[in-house]
Amino acid sequence: MTLLAAWCGRYRHLLVAAGLAHLSAVVVISIARMLPAQGVVLLTLSGFPLYFAWALADYRSFLLATFATIAVVQMEPAPFDMLVPVALAAGMAGRHIWVRLDARFWTLAAFVGLSVVSVARADDLATAIRYVAITGYLALLYLAVAGLIQQNMRQAVIAGIVVAALATTALTLLAFYDVANLEHLIYLRGPRWQGTFKDPNVFGGFLVLPLAWSVDRVMAGGQARWARATAVLLLGLVMSLSRGAVLAGAVTLVIMAALALRRREYAQVRRAAFALALGLAVVLVFVLAHDLGPVVLGRVGLEDYDSVRFDVQERAVVGRSFSSWALGMGPGQFEDVHAYATHSLYLRILAENGLLAFVPFAAFLVLHIVRAGLSGATILAILVGQLLNGFVIDTLHWRHLWVLLGLAAWNVRR
Repeated sequence: MTLLAAWCGRYRHLLVAAGLAHLSAVVVISIARMLPAQGVVLLTLSGFPLYFAWALADYRSFLLATFATIAVVQMEPAPFDMLVPVALAAGMAGRHIWVRLDARFWTLAAFVGLSVVSVARADDLATAIRYVAITGYLALLYLAVAGLIQQNMRQAVIAGIVVAALATTALTLLAFYDVANLEHLIYLRGPRWQGTFKDPNVFGGFLVLPLAWSVDRVMAGGQARWARATAVLLLGLVMSLSRGAVLAGAVTLVIMAALALRRREYAQVRRAAFALALGLAVVLVFVLAHDLGPVVLGRVGLEDYDSVRFDVQERAVVGRSFSSWALGMGPGQFEDVHAYATHSLYLRILAENGLLAFVPFAAFLVLHIVRAGLSGATILAILVGQLLNGFVIDTLHWRHLWVLLGLAAWNVRR
């Protein structure tokens, strides 16, 4: 492997250029839907030898490019999902990743293991196996991010996410005006923006991390480009019309300000306030210019379907047997049993995986909150906001949640 890495390093520039060209083709074809899902999968798989060589030659650029595709999820498995095993394998081969067998690892292993046990209680076995397999894949994604050793590698992950967020928001803005017929490819949910995701709630939730990071860069004295990025991302977040995502973003920014004031960073807070004021002005002008005020205001408060959601959640909690509480009904079974989604990360795990799996999962989250809190990092604010979002929507299979947890294992700001 050392000889292969040395050979790849000799042709680093060529491998990076070829890898970028192939990956760009995959992304464009995926967004434009020029091939069916199976065709995109085969095209991505055909690039595996090239991607692996690229990762051995320049792991940082490969990581950045990989995470720049994280928002392209109009099909599953998404291109990003197929790149993660390459990143994990090349990272371990190149000694960029080291999986630490600490308490966080064992609580995660216990959660996944007990989730597998709960499969035995599922009526729809195929759905349960598929659901727990996705959970296992996301656990590997977490380990890949949490195991990154070098600080610049972790920064590359965040840089890739910021690139992805800006690109998908810009494409959605173009789709809003139906530039290049993008409306039929991206903008499919009426007034709600969903970007290159399949759901506006996921799009909005995804934007919280890059928005907070842009504000963090503004606070750190970043250039005007970070203020512009803040405005673009804030527009995307608001136009997702996701109440949970907007709440998560607001909580994140408030915590960031509180942490900065605690450190007496008054100038940094003023810079952040100016950038956010600029962003809110852009949002206001956009909303008024397109007469979207009633639509935006209509998302404030409870919707008609909220009463159905609360009724389903109550029925899921009341009247369950001890064995049902302990082991759950099986992964991915809630919609089949109650004909409605849980709209809650925590209720879903309790109902489907059981209390025995929920306890290590809760411990896993607490350990990351404590770790991020000890460092006082911006990641703590983002993590709290996302976990709060989990009370109003099921976020277990959101890729960016597991990436965030991996980042929370480190102090990525200071």
